[in-house]
Amino acid sequence: MTAGENSHASVLDRVQYLDVVRVLSMGSVVFLHSAARSLRAGYGSSVWHFVNVLTSVMSAAVPLFFMLSGALLLSSPRTLSIGYTLRRRVPRLLVPFLTWSLLAVIYYFVLEWRATSTPDWAGAVDKLKHLPAQPTAIALWFLYALIPLYILSPLIKRLVDSLSREAAIYLVALWVFFSCILPTAASFAPVWFRPLLTLDSRYDLNAIAGYAGYFVVGYYLMRMRRPVAKKWLVAIICVDLVAIALGTWGKTTETGAYNEVFKTYTHLFTVVMSCALFLLCKELLRAKALGTVTARAVQVVTPLAFGVYLVHSLLVDLFSRLTDWSPASSIPVMIAYYLVVLAASVAFIGVMSAIKPLCWVLTGQRYSGWWRRIRRPPAADAFEGSVTARE
Repeated sequence: MTAGENSHASVLDRVQYLDVVRVLSMGSVVFLHSAARSLRAGYGSSVWHFVNVLTSVMSAAVPLFFMLSGALLLSSPRTLSIGYTLRRRVPRLLVPFLTWSLLAVIYYFVLEWRATSTPDWAGAVDKLKHLPAQPTAIALWFLYALIPLYILSPLIKRLVDSLSREAAIYLVALWVFFSCILPTAASFAPVWFRPLLTLDSRYDLNAIAGYAGYFVVGYYLMRMRRPVAKKWLVAIICVDLVAIALGTWGKTTETGAYNEVFKTYTHLFTVVMSCALFLLCKELLRAKALGTVTARAVQVVTPLAFGVYLVHSLLVDLFSRLTDWSPASSIPVMIAYYLVVLAASVAFIGVMSAIKPLCWVLTGQRYSGWWRRIRRPPAADAFEGSVTARE
């Protein structure tokens, strides 16, 4: 293999593992919401323990979405263009967000009307009025955190491009300490000791707090060249999984109600899980590409991931009303319920993406880009294409 071919193969590996992470994250976030009612009912049952274990690892789904966005946006030279960001990238999030927010209001309005025989126009208007501060569907909160990061992405890229290795480590260390370690330590500390681990709200670290850290960490993990032993990553994931599952079980037993503090997205255990899963996908595809059939499936599903994220919570609610599968009465029922919701979400977004007037409005995906991705052989993908097709 020539040097040029070797470089091209490296690019394809990078695209493949990023797309694999996106598809796995999509499936995981659908499971999180499908399993939500089962976690809050039937505590101690086999279904509860099964769902608790799976959601312990799948809680990394949302952080992985932030890491993917950071990895892709901060690697693209186009991110430096404020005009391109505001004209092209922000609308691809903002328009679907507004569309699905309106559809959620209509959905719940119709349900309330059918249940009470009285249209609640005031309630629908109130939801729209509070849209800037409160999502109309539970899963849409994600956009309230991601859209600002897109708006800030030209500035964040200039920052990370200019940082030395030492400064980059310092930036990430600040995020880990103030956003992850301190809150995690406070959740373990006795009540009398917690004030010593809780910062005043005026101690302003917003620039490096919360999900912005995942955005930057995803970029640095993608750029990291030194291989990480897969056996160590698997060991970290397994130990972390046990800690989160047992911790959740213990906290739930202690409080008498489902307690997900161990699964909080900026909790240290979730941060470790997210980074380890990201790196494991990267290492697994560092020297070995996906088979043709798997690569084709990932290639077709990847552009649908964002749309699936937007629609799935409404379908979770719909199927919970139409069936008695949630909360699940058994593990097979839980699995069936999840697979039905996932399949319906993918099918719905797939159909909508094939309708030109609806594709961009509902998914932020270019209609032509969607069809090119289906027709194009997996090996023809390029890294910049992977960025622009979704971002």
